[in-house]
Amino acid sequence: MNSRTIIITILVVAFAGIIFWNGCGKMEGDPIGNQPPNVRFINVPVNGDTFNYAPIVYWIGDDPDGFVEYYSYIDDTTEASRIDPEGFIENVDPSRWVDTVATEATIYLLTDEGDTTEHTFFIRATDDDGTHSEFDRTQHVRTYYRTNLAPYTPEIKWEAWPDDSFSTGNTVPDTLFCIDTTTTNWGGIGFIWRARDPDDRELNIIPLEFRFILVDEDSNLVEQWSMDEEEYDNVQNLTVYNLETGWYTLWVWSRDDGFTLCHEPGYISFYVIKPNFLDPDNARHILLYDETKNVGTIGNWDGLLIDEFYRNLLDSIPQELLIPQARFTMDDVDVIFWDNSDLNNPLPYSLIHYYKLVIMYDEDRENSSGFTGELNYRNSILSDYMDIGGNVWIIGRRMLVGSFGLSEGPIPQADMPSILLNYFGVSGGIGANWPSYGQPEFVGAFPASQDFPILEIDTLKLPPPPFPSNGAVSEVDVVSRRISSIPSFFNFTFTSYYFNSIYTSEQDTVIGENSTVLDTLTGWPQPTETQCFIQTENSGLIEVYRVENVTKGVEGEVIWILTDVVNVSYDVGDAWEASDVLSVDYRFNPHSSSEFHLQPCGTFKISMDNDFNFLYRSAFMTFPLYPLDNSQGQVRDMFMVMLYLFFSPYL
Repeated sequence: MNSRTIIITILVVAFAGIIFWNGCGKMEGDPIGNQPPNVRFINVPVNGDTFNYAPIVYWIGDDPDGFVEYYSYIDDTTEASRIDPEGFIENVDPSRWVDTVATEATIYLLTDEGDTTEHTFFIRATDDDGTHSEFDRTQHVRTYYRTNLAPYTPEIKWEAWPDDSFSTGNTVPDTLFCIDTTTTNWGGIGFIWRARDPDDRELNIIPLEFRFILVDEDSNLVEQWSMDEEEYDNVQNLTVYNLETGWYTLWVWSRDDGFTLCHEPGYISFYVIKPNFLDPDNARHILLYDETKNVGTIGNWDGLLIDEFYRNLLDSIPQELLIPQARFTMDDVDVIFWDNSDLNNPLPYSLIHYYKLVIMYDEDRENSSGFTGELNYRNSILSDYMDIGGNVWIIGRRMLVGSFGLSEGPIPQADMPSILLNYFGVSGGIGANWPSYGQPEFVGAFPASQDFPILEIDTLKLPPPPFPSNGAVSEVDVVSRRISSIPSFFNFTFTSYYFNSIYTSEQDTVIGENSTVLDTLTGWPQPTETQCFIQTENSGLIEVYRVENVTKGVEGEVIWILTDVVNVSYDVGDAWEASDVLSVDYRFNPHSSSEFHLQPCGTFKISMDNDFNFLYRSAFMTFPLYPLDNSQGQVRDMFMVMLYLFFSPYL
């Protein structure tokens, strides 16, 4: 090792020794302990402010040697906190502190109505070592004042009413059906309420909370639909179900953010009926509902003869040939007759709820002039009945114009009453009204299924001259079934009968026609991956046997037909195109001169929920049954098939 290296080494060692010697010397002064955190109010709201609402108070804090773990506050209205804040804080129960990690809080400065209450508000901070901020009267306490007026009495209404129906006291004049639970079609009985506060300002609306209870006609609390005495929330609606038959009153209270209650509760009273037909032990079968208003242009049919015809028809049905669910007893209880031929005796809720099936017949309606209100009320009753699971079969002549008050001639979907469109699946039709529409041409009905018999007019029941004597009945409507753009498996309508016109009965068959795929260029929906519309070269379609897309090598399934248009479905794949070559087999009427011939005059709708439970079933027949030939039991047999469709527990 050379001398230069030795000298450098000696210097380094000596320097290290000096440092070590000095570092091991005695430490002077006391160690610094944990320092308390700081907290202070932010400027707004300022000390001494008066509020008629619950203000938001803001603060800010820090910790010089760590961090603020949380904040705490106390709102006190006692004299002790005002006179001696320091003494109050020293002796306050620790449970009075409300902890929060936020740097703000909505403070519900409670007060009695009409008073101005002084509130002393304290804040403090706690750090990560559990040390509280040291109380500083200038930083940690403020005084606020609260004035208050009670909120107004809540206004309440039935949810089906318009907004101008809100009132502090209401009664629902309509009877309401009520079942055990909500369904796809029945959403329960709903109510909505609202309230205001006299302390409201344009930029500061007082938040209100509500409490409600439901009591029956004996003032017994319905606990399922009632809140506890001290329970409030900001919900402003209620939907009830599972109520027994009787009167009920819903009471609603409001309170403001100072917990001051309204002087009086709002209320609404209503009457409900729990339907008997849903109870297997109490259900009855058939309610015959007569709306044959008066004699029309067809001739002098006696309304009493029509009533007798229906009674005899039911009485002639062999019960042993019916499925057990459809068997009935002709005892004026299990099957009952209700006469509304003058349209002034509407079907009451108190009666309809006993029966599984309502058969409404209107065999000879002349007109509905002056009875719009009565018809709408009838539609409302039947709609409510079907919403809870009731079944309805409507039969008659001149139904669209006479029974439902529509215009004669073609009727578009936009003009169809809700009950026909949504509950019967009828999306349009031709309203038969003599003489412009509805000339005598109905000679019977062709069944859409082999399960139904062919129906023909009994000419002996037709009136003598001067009325038309061609052996046909006038003013029988035809209808079209509702077709959804997205077919629903749970709501579907099928045709039961087609109109048979006296003007034509010829038929012809076409095999392998290259029909046309329709699209938006031809005014029809664009073909999709699962369905399209095609048009045949001939109109008057009766039946389509086969639809094959030769180009794509797939076969389609007929959903419905109308004149010369066929709705076709197929397995998911490429959408069909107008350029595709088709091969279609069908049967048609080559010489039809009638708008009515072979158009639907009978439909049947089945509505189910997502679990395949029946919601309701409905049927619409636009031809009268009384003038039909029943000499071989044809009408009786049709009736038996219909009863099977209505009462069968299976699809």
